[in-house]
Amino acid sequence: MLGLLTLAVAACSSTSVVEAPKPVLPPLKIDQLESLATSAGLVWVVRARPRKVAETPFLIPSIGRIVPEKNFDAFRQRTGLDPRQLSEVLLLRYGDALLGAEAQIVRHNADPAQVERCFFQRLTKDAHRQEDRPDLVRVSGIIGQTSHAFARLGRDVAVYQQRGEPERGPARIASLSALGKLPKAKRLLDKGQLGALMARFGEAPIVGVALGPFDDEWKKAARGLLEIATGVGAAARPTARENIGFAFAIVAEFGDGAGKAGELLRAAWDDVAMSTMGHLLGVDRPIEPPIVATDTGVVTLAVEVEPGRLAEGLRALAENDLEAIMRLD
Repeated sequence: MLGLLTLAVAACSSTSVVEAPKPVLPPLKIDQLESLATSAGLVWVVRARPRKVAETPFLIPSIGRIVPEKNFDAFRQRTGLDPRQLSEVLLLRYGDALLGAEAQIVRHNADPAQVERCFFQRLTKDAHRQEDRPDLVRVSGIIGQTSHAFARLGRDVAVYQQRGEPERGPARIASLSALGKLPKAKRLLDKGQLGALMARFGEAPIVGVALGPFDDEWKKAARGLLEIATGVGAAARPTARENIGFAFAIVAEFGDGAGKAGELLRAAWDDVAMSTMGHLLGVDRPIEPPIVATDTGVVTLAVEVEPGRLAEGLRALAENDLEAIMRLD
């Protein structure tokens, strides 16, 4: 009898406990890349839509002159991404609040696991991987002598960070934002000057803005306008005449001096256009004279340039091709 009881107890103790299945999480979906970034401590931001540029027929030859196919192949080999297939990119630079961190937030159509592997393989030491959920993975470590961090968010978003702290920098902020854990954080394009300045350029495929006050290195730029500016922005877009249209805006409390500010902005453009660099890039020969306009607290300048010469100048600069630079006349 005792033997039978012993066997019964042993049988019961060997029975495995069936755990309840873990709930299936809905796929992580990110509608806007801007929702992943904070404006706190932001120095500047660039928003680009590379695929839109690469799919513009008249720009394809110019892109080929600036960046050879082998360079695209090398980038894809190193990162797992084809830059021409990125539908949207945010480039961000932060100040002391985030220890001078820089970040790139990209929306891609590549294999997210391969994109993560490519980043991991570039780390030279202190590699660390954290899986917050199957479709949200964070990786950090050192590349060379610089701290780097990476976040894979859902199927089509990746975040790259240089410098700063992995657990407090832009990559971590983006991860927490994707999970809805930072509801009170100051978003990138919340109502305010930054959002208004970005909105001024509409759907231009390349837009960059920076907020003042500007330090001594920049105060004298634009004929001294940046000394009083609270924000500056620039954009580039293809035009109906198959050229490149550039737009610039400077925001400040101009008061009655808006007209004078417009004159200074036009003079500053002329300074650039007539410089060696302006000649190289072909901006000294615009399709039409630049158009300057003033509005409440902002002055703007718009100009259209021919893409072929611009591409040749950029190619010569990228290759440090002195002979090509000297040939451009």
